Parts: sequence; structure tokens; C-alpha cells
Amino acid sequence: MFNSKNIKAKIILSIVFFSLSALKTATAQDTAAMIHDFNKVMSFAVSPYLYYHSSTSVKATPVMQKEDTMNLQGVFYKYDNDLCFKNGKEEMYLEDSFYIQVNHENKTINVSKVDVSTKDKMNVLPLSNKNLQALFRKKFLISREKPDGDYEQLNFESRQYFDSLSMVLVDIALRYSGSTYLPDLLQMNITMKQPLSDADIAVTPENMKNAVETINGFRYITRKQSVTIAFNDISKSKEKARAIPSWKELLGYDEVRHVFVGKGLYSNYEISTTF
Repeated sequence: MFNSKNIKAKIILSIVFFSLSALKTATAQDTAAMIHDFNKVMSFAVSPYLYYHSSTSVKATPVMQKEDTMNLQGVFYKYDNDLCFKNGKEEMYLEDSFYIQVNHENKTINVSKVDVSTKDKMNVLPLSNKNLQALFRKKFLISREKPDGDYEQLNFESRQYFDSLSMVLVDIALRYSGSTYLPDLLQMNITMKQPLSDADIAVTPENMKNAVETINGFRYITRKQSVTIAFNDISKSKEKARAIPSWKELLGYDEVRHVFVGKGLYSNYEISTTF
């Protein structure tokens, strides 16, 4: 049956790919200009100092679990190579060669190590990688539009070929300020098709049967997921970034037992390490 974890993985991969590559359509001159602007907007993520708020909305059809529809408010800090992100359900810290993930629903904290070379590479995004550009030229179209005011928008659309069935289609819209080149809104719409066997059909829940269709004699279930991220209060100020929270506010280290221990509200969280 359809695995909802797969679509979340696809979303993550899509974000990574679109953050690391630029796509092509129209004339070569138009393409170069759009690639340049795309790279310029996405480069905000590698600023040495960064602070912003985000609003994330996730929707899915059909709904399979509660995580398929949610709205989250987050805050992000970057100070040199140190990172912190919180959204109410989760926290993430990258500091002192530690990568720490906090899950408030499960009351768990995972601690892993990140080598220095990996942290150094965080300030390098291969946005001009020609191999990635060539790969995505075959799969996507890129266009530009100008909404009201100072905003401009780049649209990425999956190419649909009539002689093949695309199992995953990704459409992305990136809206940004034409004067500051800072992102305002990132919207992703993902359509996934997974083939179904007779056994799968027999156990398909009623609320998902409307998503089943027959294409060229084969049955598929179609799932649609949309993710919208709004960016607010973006600042590259060193002062704002300096207020980055530290993992040491929630974790201590017991030198005798050689284990991490939670502090305050985190004292009853289950802590695991991968090193």
C-alpha cells in the first residue's frame, strides 16, 4: 500500500534538489537570467548570520494520518556554522560538532556527531552545478511572472510526456522580493502515483478509493501533497543571529556516567546517541 513516509522523503529530496540546482526553459538568454535570480534568492540560506520566522502549511489528498494536514510556526537561527530551528513540535541544533534533534510529541532527544568538514561545506551550495542543470532540463520547465508590488515569482513545472507515465510530478513556485532578493513564499505541489495490485485494492480504505484510477490497464493510487512555507522577518544581522539558542540550555553531560541528561522541561525526555 501507499507509504506516507515515502512522500515526506520525496518532499525533502525535492527541496534539496531545488536548492542545489537551477532549471531551464524559454531562450538561453532568458534561462540564464532566471537561473541567476534563482541562485541569488536561494543563497540567503548560506549567509554567515541569519534569522527568520516561517509559517508552514501542509495539506494532502487523501488524508492518511494527522501529519498530512498541519500548520506550524517556526524560527530559524544561523550564526557562522551553528544552527537552531524550532517549530513547536520539534527542535534542531547544530553546534559544537553535535547534531541534536528534539521531538516534543514523542519526548525524545537524539544526539549525533557532525564532523568539521561537513559543517564547513554548509557554506557552499553548488547552485551552478552544470550536471544537475542538464538532468533537470529534461524534467522541468521554468518560467517567470510578476505578481503585484515588488514581488517576482519563478515557477518550476514538471514536464509531462504523453508516451510515459510520470510517477512523481513536482511543481514549485518561489516568490521573492525583486529589490532585496529575499524569499517570501515557497510553494510545492507534489503528485505521486503508486501501482496497486488486486490485494492492495482489497484492503484500500474507503476514503482512499476515489484516488484510485486506471491508466493503460494498470491501477494506480494518486496522492497529492502541498507544502507552503512563508518567510517573515528575514534578517542577516549579526546581532539577531547572536541570540541563537544553545543545546546546552536543554542538555547537560554527566562526566561520571558519560551520558547526556535533560534539564528542566526536558528532564523526562528519552535521550539516545549514535556515537
